[in-house]
Amino acid sequence: MLWAGYRFSLDAFVPAPRFWTGLGMLLKHNSDGHASYILGQRHQLGVWYFFPVTLLVKSPLALLVLLSIAAWNRPRGLTAPVLYAAAILIIAMSSHINIGVRHVLPIYIGLSLIAGVLAAQLWNTRARLVIAALFAWQVVSGLIAQPDLISYTNEITRGRPEEWVAESDLDWGQDMHRVAAFLNAKGAREVSFTPYSVDYAKGGHPMPKITFSDWYHPAPGWNVVSLSGLKVFNHPGWIKFPPQYRIGRTHWAWYFPPDTPAGRP
Repeated sequence: MLWAGYRFSLDAFVPAPRFWTGLGMLLKHNSDGHASYILGQRHQLGVWYFFPVTLLVKSPLALLVLLSIAAWNRPRGLTAPVLYAAAILIIAMSSHINIGVRHVLPIYIGLSLIAGVLAAQLWNTRARLVIAALFAWQVVSGLIAQPDLISYTNEITRGRPEEWVAESDLDWGQDMHRVAAFLNAKGAREVSFTPYSVDYAKGGHPMPKITFSDWYHPAPGWNVVSLSGLKVFNHPGWIKFPPQYRIGRTHWAWYFPPDTPAGRP
């Protein structure tokens, strides 16, 4: 089946040569590591607790409560999904590529099966109201998060996901339209800004002229900062005070009059 996905290609009698090339690239990437951020710390080669912590804050609390009850009660018939989820997590914890929860998304198949089996068993007991409340909690938390689903974190982060996670778990360019709308509403003609995702700015959308941020000093006028760029790469380095504006969940903004001394809000 794998070979068929590569149209039965051959290179010196080696099937699917691009698969092996890609595997080699992945191994090199893992050896070199990848810039990442977790719990206020930056890393290049990753840390073992990256995915456990990310799953802790990116998963709905109602699901985590059910999983905790399942771990305590140990219902029968869940060996396969438990081993399935554990295998994914153990492999991910050994990785040096700590980019985001998207790399372990299949784990939610196993976690959902565990939670679903437990909920079905408890539904016929006096715990039915608890199960109904947890289900309602999960639905409401998803509705409240709209439309910020990429940057979603549960109540543990208290609305400050950037203190826990960054990169594709926070900013993947989904708020660029909000940044553009904010700046246009303010009448900005130019902004000092290093977008974490440049595709929106390159797509011809109405937006003020962008000049890349200076690491040492804010520019006169409008300055916008991507929280992923700030957390993962510490860029720009001049930020030592709270933002004047928060745009969505992923960007901060300041306005410095031309006569403002450098480095002051």
